[in-house]
Amino acid sequence: NDEEKEEFWDSLTIRGTNTTLEKSYFRLTSAPDPATVRPRAVLEKALARLKRGDDRDGSDRSKPPLFAYRYATDQLKAIRQDLTVQRLRDGFAAEVYEHHARLALRNGDLGEFNQCQTVLAALYDELRAKEASKAAVAVARISPGGDPGPDPDPSSSDPRGASAAGAA
Repeated sequence: NDEEKEEFWDSLTIRGTNTTLEKSYFRLTSAPDPATVRPRAVLEKALARLKRGDDRDGSDRSKPPLFAYRYATDQLKAIRQDLTVQRLRDGFAAEVYEHHARLALRNGDLGEFNQCQTVLAALYDELRAKEASKAAVAVARISPGGDPGPDPDPSSSDPRGASAAGAA
């Protein structure tokens, strides 16, 4: 059943412990090591840093405010990979893919844009399904004699999740 599958995958899911904001993308050839994977809070800071366009170490404000496209793509792919290996598929993941898709499109990188769009389509479907489930539970809670069972994932009512509200 679906619950057993979810429990199985949860048992295999790692949680990152790396606190480095800047990390180059590399293709995984073995199981990921939690020490090389950044947790969500660090990924949020890394994305914010890329969106601001800061220089690499934050020390030289005389540099142009935008990263070179190749560097930004390398960093975004590393963020995407860290999200994937931790099975983080929520509004923040959508924000990362949306930002990368916009950047790729502005730089004429249709291959990267298409990769992002493919993942976004599936991600939006998953997030809408979660919202529909939450709505069904809410209706069951107010129905006479209804027993909706446990609360679904308590994220924002935005179909992309809580962190998407600040994304633009």
